[in-house]
Amino acid sequence: MQTTEPHIRVGAYALGVLGRADAFRFEEHLEECGPCRARTRELAPVTARLAVAGPVVRPSPGLADRLVAAVAARRRR
Repeated sequence: MQTTEPHIRVGAYALGVLGRADAFRFEEHLEECGPCRARTRELAPVTARLAVAGPVVRPSPGLADRLVAAVAARRRR
């Protein structure tokens, strides 16, 4: 991870979507970073509410590629 990267991973960590290795590295970062610990605590109620908001919907295959292509096409205009 780069120096600034752990700070932007707070949301992903709180949602539990980081891979095992990234979560481990982020937890190491949390030991030393008070602002990230505070932000993680702030997000806990949000993640608890999202857990009961509805079923998890998996994106269709190729969604990321279609989104990138749409953004690239728009930038070319």
